[in-house]
Amino acid sequence: MIIQFSTNRFQRFIGIIRYNYKAILIFLSIDFAVFYLYKYLDVNLHMPAVPISILGGALAIFLGFRNNSAYDRWWEARKIWGGIVNVSRSFSFELIALIHKNADSRKIIYRHLAWLNSVKLQLRKQSDTSEIEQYLSVEEYNQTKEWANPATQFLRIQAEEIGKMKKEGRISDIEQKQVIESLKTMMDLQGMAERIKGTVFPYYYVYFTQVFLWVFILLLPCILVEDMGWSAIPMAMGISFVFYILDKSGHITEDPFENRAADTPMSAICRIIEIDVKQMLGESNIPEKMPTEFTDYNVEFLK
Repeated sequence: MIIQFSTNRFQRFIGIIRYNYKAILIFLSIDFAVFYLYKYLDVNLHMPAVPISILGGALAIFLGFRNNSAYDRWWEARKIWGGIVNVSRSFSFELIALIHKNADSRKIIYRHLAWLNSVKLQLRKQSDTSEIEQYLSVEEYNQTKEWANPATQFLRIQAEEIGKMKKEGRISDIEQKQVIESLKTMMDLQGMAERIKGTVFPYYYVYFTQVFLWVFILLLPCILVEDMGWSAIPMAMGISFVFYILDKSGHITEDPFENRAADTPMSAICRIIEIDVKQMLGESNIPEKMPTEFTDYNVEFLK
């Protein structure tokens, strides 16, 4: 999980400029153009402050609503993956307790790891399934290329395998029901994550927030230039940047499965679960935890 991009405040500042320089240049161009027209070409661009202030207040309301809603989506996604961590651990030790550390338990648990990574890949809309190849037999891996929703099919296969064990008398009715309940919980969590991914944020909030934002940015220097002169340029740029970053933060947060630095850390969570279940199986090929600090190759925040 990525905690922060850098402990150095100067580096954080440079990172913000680096990934938002286009917007900053636009603000500079607008504010300088207003100042130049007013100061040197005697174009009267001054506007009263009251209507622009009202527009700014309306914009703040839109941004506040949108960001709160976006954060709710982000937090729900994090809770879903927290539930996946819990059910994965309980499912693994249930299997180990019921059928012990043998080839069957290892096969089912490895298929569970394939399910985890399939959910991750599907939420990110990544079509390359080679990441799950290590957990499956050649036959099962080849089947994944034909499935529209591999994660769901993995749960079906798990349920069939548990049913087969019940028919063979290797587990009891109660034990079968217990494991099936874990599979149902996985299906529910998968569906909840897919619901977030498939539910777009209402278009009119996105559209009108963008319209109000840029109208406000265009008009803001007009109410500052008469009283502040050239200093209206940095002042308007600063205020515009604050509103712009609030809008962009909400836009990024509303979809927590895009593999950005600020998104739900699904890869790190999958790795943690893999470490836990492999240690339960007593295996020696335990992978390393993923880095918990910022690295330049995975920065997508505010890009």
